[in-house]
Amino acid sequence: MDKSFEDKVKDKLELNKVSDVVKQIEKPQPTELPINIPQNPFMVGDGEDEYESDELTYKQNEMFKDFLKRNKYKNFGEWWKEEGEERMSEHISEVRMTMSEKDYRNETEWWDNYIKDNIETIKDRLVFSKMNG
Repeated sequence: MDKSFEDKVKDKLELNKVSDVVKQIEKPQPTELPINIPQNPFMVGDGEDEYESDELTYKQNEMFKDFLKRNKYKNFGEWWKEEGEERMSEHISEVRMTMSEKDYRNETEWWDNYIKDNIETIKDRLVFSKMNG
């Protein structure tokens, strides 16, 4: 009778283990929590100004300094030499591939217009392309 009792206890324990595993599998998986991270944190208004400017606010400037520090750059110039200049050259090459023959004739004027129209994309490309792969 002892053997039979032990077998029943073992069976019950095994059944409980299996039930626990099944419960874990059936348990709803956690959903991704919404995190309010802007696409470009350098252009988010701080609520203090009523006008928008291309100049960085104090807070944005501090965020940029923090970005440089986290990535072990002494200053913007060091980052530019190591990464920014190459990224900008790559971006210019990619854009030139889309230019028409007419655009090549007035390239300086074309670039002025392009930069005015795409300044946010350019900033994102320079600052965030390494972080986003």
